Amino acid sequence: MAFHLADSLDTLGPSRAWWSFSMERLMGHVLKSTGNNRIGQLEITYLTNFARIANLRAMLASNNFPASFQPYVDHIRALYDPIPFVPQTVTNQRESSLEVDTFHQLLERLNQIAPLGDAKWVASHKWAKSSSSTDVPVSSRVQAYSSLRRGDVVYSNMKTNKSNCVVKLKPNSPAMYGMIKTIFTHLRTPPGLQPVPDTWLAVHPLIPVPSNTDPFAQLKKYDSLGVALRRVEYSQEHIVHLDDIVAQCAWMTYKPGELGPGMEFETTAIVSLDR
Repeated sequence: MAFHLADSLDTLGPSRAWWSFSMERLMGHVLKSTGNNRIGQLEITYLTNFARIANLRAMLASNNFPASFQPYVDHIRALYDPIPFVPQTVTNQRESSLEVDTFHQLLERLNQIAPLGDAKWVASHKWAKSSSSTDVPVSSRVQAYSSLRRGDVVYSNMKTNKSNCVVKLKPNSPAMYGMIKTIFTHLRTPPGLQPVPDTWLAVHPLIPVPSNTDPFAQLKKYDSLGVALRRVEYSQEHIVHLDDIVAQCAWMTYKPGELGPGMEFETTAIVSLDR
């Protein structure tokens, strides 16, 4: 039977001769003992914290809580059972309305590529006032994209990725080269038919520089290079269909005067990637 210091003090009282043999022997037992058969701070800590936490965890696992408590239960469970990480991504598309000038150009292009015979596509806010009962309303609401993938090619607007924003267009387009300002999908509903989606681009044209100041003019005899020197006309904007794109372009910008004294404006060298 092991004697414990706490029991001896309660039974025999304090010992003045703590160095005596009997007390030394008793202390030897105390030092080898893992406890003193009494509730001390360690036991109190266990009973009031560890046991309480285990009971709380068991309660949380029971799922016997009202539905209104569930959000709080999930947060508490996350302390010992972390919620799996789910990456959050920003959507590439958003709904918006076209600017007035852009919408007007879109109506003109719709009447060109999808004519309605004697009728025409008109803005929805003007449709009620139209004198023709056969005209078809068109909304200015569109689904806009910062980037758009078509096959292996990614097109981006000029604010998202400048490397993907310059394109070469078909010969019948309003410009030969364009810098993409906006990419959007528009829905039109022909009479008696299902809605038809079309993807369009609003581009700033890259217009030719004066030939007498173009240092790249000497490269025209090397047609295989396909190098063109242009200037971005930010004051103009054209609407082109996605099918009007021939290829993307690699490009680089020269500062005003960098190519010579007669080029006191920013220029852009373009190489088509359609080869």
